[in-house]
Amino acid sequence: VTAAAHPADARAVAVDTGPAAALAGNAAPKPAPQPRPQPHAATAGDVPDYPTALPPPPKHPPRVALIGDSQGMTLALNSPPDASAYLTLLDATTEGCGLLGGRISSRAGDRRDLDAECGRTLAAWAARVQHDHADDAVLMIGAWDLFDEQVNGTAFPFGTPGWDAYFTARLADAVKALKATGLPRLDLALLPCYRPVRTTGASGGLWPERGDDARVAHVNALLSAYAKAPAHHVRALYPPPEFCQNPAISTSRAYRWDGVHYYKPGARLYLRTAIPQLLAP
Repeated sequence: VTAAAHPADARAVAVDTGPAAALAGNAAPKPAPQPRPQPHAATAGDVPDYPTALPPPPKHPPRVALIGDSQGMTLALNSPPDASAYLTLLDATTEGCGLLGGRISSRAGDRRDLDAECGRTLAAWAARVQHDHADDAVLMIGAWDLFDEQVNGTAFPFGTPGWDAYFTARLADAVKALKATGLPRLDLALLPCYRPVRTTGASGGLWPERGDDARVAHVNALLSAYAKAPAHHVRALYPPPEFCQNPAISTSRAYRWDGVHYYKPGARLYLRTAIPQLLAP
């Protein structure tokens, strides 16, 4: 069975009509201590180090393009009203398309042909970044990048050396194409922990691999390692640890309506974590 990739009207499902909360409002509940590390580091002993204090709004807020899959779309749609004081968010995402191509399959029986559906995605991202005169771009992937791959007839099970090489090659191609537009800065958004649930109004499959924190950690290790290489001139952008460490938030459908895509509280939490990093020199 081939699952539909996304709802017929994804934006209608994604728009949160609830009340907005400002970035500088009350903070989210503190995460409960967890015995395991969050999967946001390249290695088990790697401690993330990034700014967390919300800086003063800049005189000229940078234009930040969100590229990648529909996670970024929902972040832009449901962003706090005062986010524009810190940055101008540009939705340059491609719904249902991430970094990888090939044919993907889930243990739940869902499958997609990403080459057929998303073949021009990278070119579209580059064109939008250039057209919108972005000062920075955030590559937000993950929803479609956690699965076994079939590429030109060759099977690449997730996490194998062949899969890792394919992922890194696609990442390098994306960075090269985006940098070729003259983009001043590029951030690679590390994946949050997902807690996928099947929802009414979403015709796509459950894709349970998204909820596998070990897979998330593996992709984050590849992204972090790439970002740490000085020659690549990109940065890693860390997501809110609460999506891994605080079940009251990570499983809340007020934060992410399907455990992946952001409603207003989730968008606020994400941007409250991201903005200090994005505005750092």
